[in-house]
Amino acid sequence: MSSHKHQYFEPVIAKEEDGSVQLTFTIPWDVVKSERDHVATHMGEGITIPGFRPGKAPLDAVIAHIPQDRLISETVGHIMPHLLTEAYDKNDINPVMYPKVSLISAEEGSDWQIRAITAQMPEIKLGDYKKEIKGELSKEDLWKPGEDEKKKELTAQQKEDIAVRKLVEICEVNLPKVLIEEEANHRLSQLLSRLESLGLTLENYLSSQGKSPEDIRAEYAQTAATSLKLELILGKIAVDEKVSVSDEEISAFSKAVVATQGKEREMSSEEITSIRTILTKRKVLELLVA
Repeated sequence: MSSHKHQYFEPVIAKEEDGSVQLTFTIPWDVVKSERDHVATHMGEGITIPGFRPGKAPLDAVIAHIPQDRLISETVGHIMPHLLTEAYDKNDINPVMYPKVSLISAEEGSDWQIRAITAQMPEIKLGDYKKEIKGELSKEDLWKPGEDEKKKELTAQQKEDIAVRKLVEICEVNLPKVLIEEEANHRLSQLLSRLESLGLTLENYLSSQGKSPEDIRAEYAQTAATSLKLELILGKIAVDEKVSVSDEEISAFSKAVVATQGKEREMSSEEITSIRTILTKRKVLELLVA
């Protein structure tokens, strides 16, 4: 293991009013080299280099054999998690997204500069959302002149749609710009994947919709902002109302999902976290319209 694993270097921190946070680390070259050598040694175990038995090549030969951009990327990935965790803790940063990490400089023999951009959990002002939702549901349920006297009661889905619309309308959330950008980029990459699977290009799609790249990005940014706002609002209500999901509920949901896929498998920790979020949001919505 690397002897520098537990070293910490205080970053230069810049905080924006919207909650975006930029952390710039300067890592001494001797630490970088030690970490890079550690990473290269590990990577070398699975590489066959002409003239050497597998896993027996000297470190210089291994480093020369591995593509430099990959070695740099792996080294950054080995250095940053510990540094970021400590920086968050020491500087009271409560991140709401995975950081965007980029290299400012990574010259051989010189200190490296690495920048991470993340976002703080924004302040969420819920207002009197219970009263507002109750009032809106009552209003929608009232019979109006000219309507069928046998008007059906609102369905559960209609009630939830009303609650969601009201929450987004009345609750205040100052969303960090970087968070919106990341979510919009994620949605755009999903669109590109779907188009690729259909054998379409983005140009063809935009032409068929009569939209420019700027139009589609603005639309996705707006959708991303609304979705993120709702997610954070529901999350805060879940905490305030002590809404929780049991392991048994997660297990039952997981089994149902796996059953639809037609093969037995274990859920990953990321999938379980996602399921917990989905079930928590579902419970909050049910609570709001109960």
